[in-house]
Amino acid sequence: MTAQKRAKSADYIRGAPASFPTAENSRVMVGALQEWWIMAAAWQQEAMNFASKRLLKDSKTMRDMMDCKNTADAMEVHSQWMQETLHDYATESTKLLGLAIKRVTESEAHLANGHESPVLRRAAHEAAARMPAE
Repeated sequence: MTAQKRAKSADYIRGAPASFPTAENSRVMVGALQEWWIMAAAWQQEAMNFASKRLLKDSKTMRDMMDCKNTADAMEVHSQWMQETLHDYATESTKLLGLAIKRVTESEAHLANGHESPVLRRAAHEAAARMPAE
């Protein structure tokens, strides 16, 4: 790199906008990314549990449909399945929203007080406990 190019780079860095990475905002961004990963993992776990339960219920409904002797019985089974499915999805949506609100609220409170997230602290402690002794 020529001296002229280095000088231009240095001038650019000195006049960098507030969004330019610094040690402080990098630390905040890493913390935010960690919190996001924790939230994503919790959401994924909840979604997989929900999907598993719904598949069990759906397979039971299919078995019940095959046992129906007439159209009225099939319509009754379908109606029950539809009501239960709508209820389950509404409940799951509320759970997921609650999960997100709880994480954001906890993270904001701890970061505002200058503390790291207790979830991150617990995860680090659990990871250290799983490490083999040297």
